[in-house]
Amino acid sequence: MQISDDSMGNIEHPRVVLAGDEAAINGRRGLEDDLRGTGTWRGLGSPTQVARPVDRPVLLPSVRRRLVSLIGRASKTTLGLGIVAAVGVVPFQDFLQTASVEAVINARVSTLRAPTDGEVQPGPNPLALGTSVARGDVLFRIVNRRADRSRVDDLTHQIEQLKDERSGIAARLANARMLLNDQTEQTRLFAEARILQLEARQGELEADVAAARARTEEAKTSLDRFTTLASKGWLPRAQLNQAQRDGLVAEKLEAAAQKRLEAVGVELAAAQRGVFVGGGNNDRPRYMQRVDQLQQQFTNLSEALAERDQRMIRLNAKLAEEKARFDTLLAADVVALAKGSVWEILTAPEEQVHRGQDLLSMLDCSEPIVTAVVGEAVSSRIQVGSPVRFRPRDSHEELPGTVIRLSATAVLPANLAILSSALGPGSYHLTISVPKLAEGCLIGRTGRLFFGDGPLEGQVLALPDGRIVMGEMSGHR
Repeated sequence: MQISDDSMGNIEHPRVVLAGDEAAINGRRGLEDDLRGTGTWRGLGSPTQVARPVDRPVLLPSVRRRLVSLIGRASKTTLGLGIVAAVGVVPFQDFLQTASVEAVINARVSTLRAPTDGEVQPGPNPLALGTSVARGDVLFRIVNRRADRSRVDDLTHQIEQLKDERSGIAARLANARMLLNDQTEQTRLFAEARILQLEARQGELEADVAAARARTEEAKTSLDRFTTLASKGWLPRAQLNQAQRDGLVAEKLEAAAQKRLEAVGVELAAAQRGVFVGGGNNDRPRYMQRVDQLQQQFTNLSEALAERDQRMIRLNAKLAEEKARFDTLLAADVVALAKGSVWEILTAPEEQVHRGQDLLSMLDCSEPIVTAVVGEAVSSRIQVGSPVRFRPRDSHEELPGTVIRLSATAVLPANLAILSSALGPGSYHLTISVPKLAEGCLIGRTGRLFFGDGPLEGQVLALPDGRIVMGEMSGHR
C-alpha cells in the first residue's frame, strides 16, 4: 500500500492540534493552582473578600519556570503522537476494507509499419494527432519507383516464347490430322475394294472347281466305256491307257481348283478382319503404313502441345504471383487495422522509408480497457474473471466489467497508451474489460472501480499516469 506525505499530514494534523489544546488547558489549571497555593487568589470568588495587591516581581520567576515545564511536556507528547501515527497508519489502512479505487480508461496502441521500401505519400484524408479512423481506412501510401521487375519480364518472355512454339505445333498438328483423315479414308476404300476382289476371285474359283468336277465325271465315264470295249477286244489297249490317264488328270485338276478356292477363302476372311495377305501384298499395305506414321506423328504433336499448355499454365501462375509481389513492392497502402484514433505520427509525406519502419501509432478504440493500481487488500478479494463496476467521473452510470489481468509485475505492458509507474510493495496492476466503453474513444478519462455493494472506501493508490491520490476511507469492517 502506497502512502503519500500529504496523507500522513492529514492524519497527524488533528492529533497535534488536540495535544496542543490539552497542554494549554492543563497549563492554565496548574498556574491557577499555584497561585491559589500562595494565597494570591484565595477567596477571589467570595463577594465579601477584599482583593489585596500582589507583588509582581515575586511571581514572575515561578510562573516562567512553570511555563517552560509545560512547553517541554507538550513537545514530548506531540512527538510521541507523531511517531505512533507514522508507525500505525499502515496497519490501520490494512485494517480498512477497500470497496473502490481510482482507475483510468486505457487502450492498446498498435504500431503500423512500412510494408515495403519507398516514398511516403499522404492518404485520401489528412492525418493529425487524435484523428478518428475506421477499420480499413487508407492512412498512407508507399510508392517504390525503383522496384525490381526483372523476374516479371523474364516470365513474360518465357510465356511469349511458349505461345510462339505452341502456334507452330498447333499448325503441324492440324496438318497431321488432315493427312491422317485422308489416309484413313483411303485405307478404308482399299480394304473394301480388296474384299470385293477376293469375293469375286472366290466365285471364279468356285466355277473352276465345278468345271474340274465335271471333267472328272466325264473322264470316269469314258474310262468305264473304254474298259468294257477293251475287255471284248473291240478297243486297242493304247486307247484304254489314254482314257485312264485322262481320268487321273481330271481328278488332280479338280483337287487343285479346290485348293485355290480354299486359299482365296482364307484371304477373304483375313481381309474382312483388316489383315491383307497374298502373294503380292504384305499384312500392312502402303496406305495402312502411312496411316500408322500419321497417327504416331499426331500423338507426338498432341503431347507436345499439351506440355506447352501445362508450362504456360504454370508460368502464368508464377507470373501472377510475381506481378502481385511487384505491385506490393511498387505501391502499398497502409490501412487502419481497427477503429481508433491517431496516437503518434512517426513519418511525413515524401519521406523515404524502409520496409518494417514504424510509420504510425494508433489507439485501438474497438476494445478499450480500464487500468488501475490496487493494494493487497483489494487484490486478495478479486481474481481474473471477477465482475466489477466502473463509474466514469462526472457520470452516475456504473458500467459492468470483468477482470482480465491481475499482475504484480513492475509495469504494465508497453503497448498501452497510458503507462503506469513502478509498483510499490504490496500493490498490483489491475486490467478490466468494459465492453460498453467501445461506443466511444474516451482514452484518458478517469473514474472509480467498485468491487462490491458497500460504501465508498479507498486507500492511497497510484494512477496509471504516475500520480498519487488519496481515496475515501472508512473504518467499517
